[in-house]
Amino acid sequence: MGTESLNEIIAELDNRVPKEGALIRVAGDDVYEEGEPILVGNRTGYLRLGIELLKLADAPPTARNPDRVEADLTGILDSTAHEVKVAAFDRRENIRPQLEELSVNGSEYGAARFLVPLGALLIGTLLLVGLYHSAIWFWHVLVH
Repeated sequence: MGTESLNEIIAELDNRVPKEGALIRVAGDDVYEEGEPILVGNRTGYLRLGIELLKLADAPPTARNPDRVEADLTGILDSTAHEVKVAAFDRRENIRPQLEELSVNGSEYGAARFLVPLGALLIGTLLLVGLYHSAIWFWHVLVH
C-alpha cells in the first residue's frame, strides 16, 4: 500500500470522525486509581487522537527541531485538566526500545547491572580472605 493511498484513507477518516465532543485527558492517581497516569477519553476522543497520531507519520518537521512534529490536538486534549500534559511529539526513525537505549548509554540497566553485583562479590571475597588470614594470625599468636 503506497503513501498516497494511506494518506487518502487518513483524510477520509479525518473527514468522517467529528471533532466536536472529542475529549482525551491524561489523569493522575488523584482522580482514578493509584499508579501511573492513565489516558481517559470518550469514543470520539480516542478516534480523533488515533487520526491525529496517524497524521504525524508524514507531518513536516518543525522549523526549530527536525525531529519534532506537531499534532493538532486542540479540542481533543482537555485543556482544563491539571494533570500530566503532552508537551510535544518527536518522530525518530532510529528509535529503539527504552531498555535497549539505556543499556547502550551505560545506565543502571547496562553494564552497571552486572558490575555492581560483581564488585560486591569481589569485595565480599576479599573480606572473607582477610578475615581468614586474621584468624590464622591470631591463632598463631595464641599458640606461641
